[in-house]
Amino acid sequence: MASPATRNILRVPGKIVKDPTDLSAADPYGGTVLGDVHQITVRLKSQSYVLTAEEWGGAPWEVIHAGYPLFLAATLRGIDNDAMAAIFPDTVTGDPSGETNVRFRVDNGRAGTLLSTKSMKLLFVPNASLRHRAIILRDAVPVAAEDASWGLNASEEQVTNVVWYAIPDKTNRVAEMAFIKDLAL
Repeated sequence: MASPATRNILRVPGKIVKDPTDLSAADPYGGTVLGDVHQITVRLKSQSYVLTAEEWGGAPWEVIHAGYPLFLAATLRGIDNDAMAAIFPDTVTGDPSGETNVRFRVDNGRAGTLLSTKSMKLLFVPNASLRHRAIILRDAVPVAAEDASWGLNASEEQVTNVVWYAIPDKTNRVAEMAFIKDLAL
């Protein structure tokens, strides 16, 4: 086993990139950086089923792997136009401002709307990419977190909580965690 290196376990600050096209290119790898990220969490829930044998008194005799539902959650500070357009199901460019605005209405964002139409390739790349692993979600569906709220006052920073659910892409790949130089699109 390798010796632990304290510098590798303290913090892993980084950024989120939408639709990277060339991982050998300079940051943002041909994609678009989404906002200023305050906090990122990747959650992986390993699912398995324990098979028991009645003839052995209900003792386990096998365990079946049932997949890894995965999602990436982030808190975006001062959400920008690119992030807003990527996250919310119904946005429009304001006239005359040219800024991205969110519309909360029922025709494009009603219950039952498939959010996979807004899916994207999503890359979390650490600032210290030579020491920490990147994570790529091959097809990520963005959703404003269920508990999303915006503090609209002088004492609270305005942040947006977002969750990207990893779903299989056309080649059945879901996600990969590796050093950026080892990843392929």
